[in-house]
Amino acid sequence: MSQSFYKWCRIFSGEIVGSLLVGIMVGWMTFGLFYISIDAFSLDYALVTNVVIACTTIVAVLVHLSGLNEQEKIRRWELRKAIIFDLLASLSTLVRLNEEMEELNYRLNSVQSDEDVAEMPAVRVLLKNASSNWKLSQVEMENLVDNVLSVYKPIFSAATISSIDQFKNNRNELKRRSRQDWAEYEDLMADERTILLSLRDHLFDFVEKESGLN
Repeated sequence: MSQSFYKWCRIFSGEIVGSLLVGIMVGWMTFGLFYISIDAFSLDYALVTNVVIACTTIVAVLVHLSGLNEQEKIRRWELRKAIIFDLLASLSTLVRLNEEMEELNYRLNSVQSDEDVAEMPAVRVLLKNASSNWKLSQVEMENLVDNVLSVYKPIFSAATISSIDQFKNNRNELKRRSRQDWAEYEDLMADERTILLSLRDHLFDFVEKESGLN
């Protein structure tokens, strides 16, 4: 219970400390000016001293908690950034290969002239190489996803883990569809690209938020 309360205080202080400090300073200055402008105003100086000490203590505690909160955010980001960037790089590679394979496959199926026919052997080689790289990248990406879900899960938010888990389920369903005779190549490639881009967009948002750039 005490740890949860302490964590809440750190988060709360990180969000309000700036405005609270400004409010205290402005309020204290206003009070001081008001006190100075009224000669007949009688006030216990011991009370003023105690109020100043109390305010100073509150500000010091809030500044300390805010600093701890920022340090914790930095440590969390340092732990997660290499994992996220590796996964983002793998997703981006797969998106590029997906688009390349789709374009090459379209060229193979859109022969309209003798010049196109002459280019077919080279196009087939390019498609074969892209397909080979795509398979290797798939294995790499799947390993990264499995590592996040099985090893690094505690250091990521529930929303991020849910998105990655949904991504894995969608890919498994796509693999199942690809084994069906009725599956169209273009549809499979388009659906895969949608799945890849969806997770990549989520991770982009995650990086922007957690790195402190926004």
